[in-house]
Amino acid sequence: MFEIENHIYDHDMSPIATSHHLIAAATEDQNVRLCDMRSGASTHSMQGHKAPVLAVRWSPREEHMVASAGLDHTARLWDIRKANACITCLDQYKSAEHTPGFVVDHVATAHNGAVNGLAFTSDGLNLITTGHDENIRLWDLATTTNTLTNYGTQIRNSVTHALHPCITYLSSCSPPLLFHPSDNRQTMVFDLFSGERLMQLRKHAARVACVALRGGDTQDVLTGSYDRSICWWAPPKTVDD
Repeated sequence: MFEIENHIYDHDMSPIATSHHLIAAATEDQNVRLCDMRSGASTHSMQGHKAPVLAVRWSPREEHMVASAGLDHTARLWDIRKANACITCLDQYKSAEHTPGFVVDHVATAHNGAVNGLAFTSDGLNLITTGHDENIRLWDLATTTNTLTNYGTQIRNSVTHALHPCITYLSSCSPPLLFHPSDNRQTMVFDLFSGERLMQLRKHAARVACVALRGGDTQDVLTGSYDRSICWWAPPKTVDD
């Protein structure tokens, strides 16, 4: 058991790590805490957020890379091997078409509100962030730029806890699908790269609190709701001629 004095909003373990057994924890004290499964101790804290951290996710590509998001409107990438672990603070105004000029006291923000959701693509080359401004952003991690993909204004997101979208494996379907839980009792399904809304999953009687792939290379997803139910969603079966 790990003794962490503050509220824990989220935690995650690396799906690929071979050189460490660390749990990353998003905490109320503005730090990302790393806890070692082998020793049972909290190894160190990564500092940089200016408000509670709401969400963390390990990269599926780089075993030492962690993404975090918080109430300070920021999403950060960390390399746990470095003394100054924060690699970058994602800037919503930095895109392939535009790089913000130098402004005194400029603070890079990923959203215009708390950021509470993160999801990597299965190849680790892109990251989805979502926040209380009810926007979804797709980031190119090779350049740490906002791709400016437009997902519209359909989601509702006001909860002060982790609300992670999920993305189908890139090999499971084309285009890959992005599933996003919403406060309005629905789960929105988007084309990940174009941003087009493809469908709305409606069944729950209250806010959808979480969504996850059923497992493996599949398009099946499970959603959980404040109505105390879990729904299993699967794509329609095709009939061969």
